[in-house]
Amino acid sequence: MDTRQLKEELKPFIEICKQKGKPLKRVVLEENVPGLPAAQYHLLIQAEWLNPEDDCDGHLDELVDWFIETVDPKVRSFVQFIRIQDKLSRDHCFQELIVFDSQNAEA
Repeated sequence: MDTRQLKEELKPFIEICKQKGKPLKRVVLEENVPGLPAAQYHLLIQAEWLNPEDDCDGHLDELVDWFIETVDPKVRSFVQFIRIQDKLSRDHCFQELIVFDSQNAEA
């Protein structure tokens, strides 16, 4: 699945974040290993509402729940982890790698 198609599939996730009062300033799909035919991506999210001193776990749990709720399992299988940056564009949850195992994704 190419990035254009993946971005389209992420629109419901981006919208629910906005509806829940946590709009995403920037959403970027980056290939883990560029050029491979079966590309796997990580999702880089920048959030203005995330302060550098905020605890990451609660925010990450919410975002992952919304991601799972709104994105088709087949599409999720292409996203290996989510990385969140705070409003200063610094990695905030860089150690919290959420792996979506494609073998366990629903058909």
